[in-house]
Amino acid sequence: MKKVLFGILLILLLILTTGYFYVPQFAFQKITDYEPFTFERVLNDTTWVNEYQLNGFEKPEDFGFSNVEEVSFNSALDDLKLSAWYLPSSKATDSTIFLIHGRTSNRLKTLKYLEIIKNSGIDTLYNVFIADLRNSGKSESALTFMGYKYAEENAGGMKYLTDQKAQKHFV
Repeated sequence: MKKVLFGILLILLLILTTGYFYVPQFAFQKITDYEPFTFERVLNDTTWVNEYQLNGFEKPEDFGFSNVEEVSFNSALDDLKLSAWYLPSSKATDSTIFLIHGRTSNRLKTLKYLEIIKNSGIDTLYNVFIADLRNSGKSESALTFMGYKYAEENAGGMKYLTDQKAQKHFV
């Protein structure tokens, strides 16, 4: 009887140990590693086009922004190469609005806000910076770590704008 109980206890211990090491690793992988949300992935899928509310718009120029710059910058700590649109204000300013997408999207999702910015005249007061964060749009693929790496990318964007565009204020 003792041998049977010991055997059952040993099997339970093996199952629990395996679960203890496998489940967190599996969950971590599902949280940090997912298929990139590239422009092609979004634009070629009507479900995503509808989710992003693109309504035929695919770039800032579609909202009347004529001086759009496609720029590259690096994440603050790991030098990951990232892409962004920089929309200079029609008047000189050292202030920039950041439009930031969420974890499972890319900068296309923020395009709908450009209509508000243009119609309200905010584009005459602020520059606009719309970045693709890691694993999104035209930026390099990388683990997301539940999005906390995005702070490093925003800091990298602010450094780029400070160094390259003489910006001092960020919204």
